[in-house]
Amino acid sequence: MTTKAARQVSEAEAARQAARVTTEAARQVSVAEGLRQAAEAAGEAADDETENARMFIEQAKQIVADDIKRAVEEARREERAKHDEMMMLAVQVVTRDVAAKDAAAIKLAVEEAKREEAAKHAEARRDEAASLVHLSMDAAVQADEKSALQCETQVRL
Repeated sequence: MTTKAARQVSEAEAARQAARVTTEAARQVSVAEGLRQAAEAAGEAADDETENARMFIEQAKQIVADDIKRAVEEARREERAKHDEMMMLAVQVVTRDVAAKDAAAIKLAVEEAKREEAAKHAEARRDEAASLVHLSMDAAVQADEKSALQCETQVRL
């Protein structure tokens, strides 16, 4: 082979190797572009998932806040109901106490009225007895006077 032919073979070999390198480089560029696109799509999907996760977290926070609010309101209602019930019981106790005190006061007033009535009757009986004593004394005095007159009359006779 001549030098020229050897050079052409060498150039052809270099061109073939360059074509192979270029093809390999193009394939690698294509693979890299595919990987870049896949990474970009994965990034967008990750962004979407992150946004979905954020929305889910916000919804969960709102649900928990609503549940807490409902639980607090329910606890307040129960507390109000217990307070109202305790107030009703207190009113009943006070009412019973007042009624018992009123009943005791009425009982004392009735007993006092009975004592006063008994005292009035006793005073009336005492006055009656005193009156009878005076009448008896008057009758005794009259009887003594009559007896004295009879004695005097008999003495004169």
